[in-house]
Amino acid sequence: MEYGVVSVKILAGQFQFSEDQMTTQWQNFKYLMLSWKPPQNVLQGGKESKLSPTEWILRKIVKEQALLKESYSFLVDAAKTCLTQPMSNAVVERGASAVKRVKTRLRNHLKNDMLSTCLHVSINGPEPKSEECQVILAEAAQV
Repeated sequence: MEYGVVSVKILAGQFQFSEDQMTTQWQNFKYLMLSWKPPQNVLQGGKESKLSPTEWILRKIVKEQALLKESYSFLVDAAKTCLTQPMSNAVVERGASAVKRVKTRLRNHLKNDMLSTCLHVSINGPEPKSEECQVILAEAAQV
């Protein structure tokens, strides 16, 4: 009966939900979850399954949120947040490295729109000296 209650209370604190209401929703949700049958490859894990059982449950909650939102509103909101959060800060680090590359001492006075464009090219643009880069440069020179 107490399985997961401590973790749900921690999540309630993190998401600033009512601890009592979220705990009640969790107690009822556990019985609903028993009726869900994940695919066998998810239960077995390993390389053939791209989803863990936890991720499978979270995705099912979000997929069926129209039905679940009324009774399990806090759990649906927590599931959506868990699925959309990045698992690392690599994206942020990559952006900071791009700013260091683009905003040098000589380019210190770039306006925001030009800085944004240069960062976009630095992060997402074609590799320098690639064929795609040559095509873009040729088109830009014509314009």
